[in-house]
Amino acid sequence: MGIDAASLARKVYDAFNDRDWDRALEYAEPDIEVTVIPFGMSATGKDGFKGFMQNWVEMSSDLRVEVTHQHPSDNAVVNEIIATGTHDGPFVTPDGEIGPTGRHLEIPGVEVWEVTDGRLRRLRNYVDAASLWRQIVAPATTEARIRQFYDEVANKGDYDRIPEFATEDWVDHEDFPGISPNREGIGQFLTMFRTSFPDIKFTVDEVLVAGDLATVRTRISGTHQNEFMGAPATGKSFEIQTIDILRMVGDRAAEHWGVTDALGMLQQLGIAEPAPAP
Repeated sequence: MGIDAASLARKVYDAFNDRDWDRALEYAEPDIEVTVIPFGMSATGKDGFKGFMQNWVEMSSDLRVEVTHQHPSDNAVVNEIIATGTHDGPFVTPDGEIGPTGRHLEIPGVEVWEVTDGRLRRLRNYVDAASLWRQIVAPATTEARIRQFYDEVANKGDYDRIPEFATEDWVDHEDFPGISPNREGIGQFLTMFRTSFPDIKFTVDEVLVAGDLATVRTRISGTHQNEFMGAPATGKSFEIQTIDILRMVGDRAAEHWGVTDALGMLQQLGIAEPAPAP
């Protein structure tokens, strides 16, 4: 084909960005070998090369690759690249599949291309797996842990498992009457509410993770069947929204800031007077 390795690479990346698989495969040898070094994955032949490209698009339908630097040599080129897109499809990991998070991705990497007679013969991909982990896997893992806490501890009442989800030096910055600001206070808070509202339910509507901070938007609902903070049971139900901000250390929370619509709850239960109409 009379094309140098650096130019060949750019043509294939352009075809990838255009999702023109046939054009990309024109530049590949029939027995091409593809290896993703960080994940220990490999493929051979044009079908394998096409699958390699399509797997990235399945994870991010708008993924685009930009070549930032090239280092050519005889019949080879090292491409420094960055891929950008949106995580809107499944991402397969050794521990299972992570569904779309909607997060923006910027994934640096290096690919080593070996060329034979103007066609790609061997491709070794060194994607920055740590960066990919931080952008997809770590936030998704944090979100899963938070949802697990609300489901298995807060909703099911398994308070003995609180140490699995909160560090020993946990600090609560939300002041709630009669509740300790340390880890013991988590159980105190949940026990108080479940005693007064046996059918209490915590519904997680959204979890947003940024670095070591997670913001959780929840709804709390229940029926007032026993005394609550000195107020006798009214038999009325409530549903309020809350915002919780957690500082995570690994897979456990170390600090908590919260905003709870306590007044709205008391008004719905008839314990506090409703707000006057404007």
